[in-house]
Amino acid sequence: MGYNVLELLFRPGPLTHQERRLVETHTTMGAELLARLNDNMAKIYGYNEALVMAKEIAECHHEHVDGGGYPKGLRGDEIPESARIVAVAPIFRTSKNVETWN
Repeated sequence: MGYNVLELLFRPGPLTHQERRLVETHTTMGAELLARLNDNMAKIYGYNEALVMAKEIAECHHEHVDGGGYPKGLRGDEIPESARIVAVAPIFRTSKNVETWN
């Protein structure tokens, strides 16, 4: 079954198990894309450390410190520091936008 990604992500209601598994592939697909890009660029310029870090972030930004995340179920310090920082950024941004009551 084909999916329109935007419709899938923005439609109301929960995702089916199959749809959720599909959405979760963005981590590994992004990491694979960045790894191939870095491999190809390395032939000309050498490996790029920023792309290595970007690959870590793409692959691990949905991992949870308790091991309940995806795609690998990493926990704690197994999760690259760069991915841990990126994972908390939306929480920090949201907390800064909450109105306080005086």
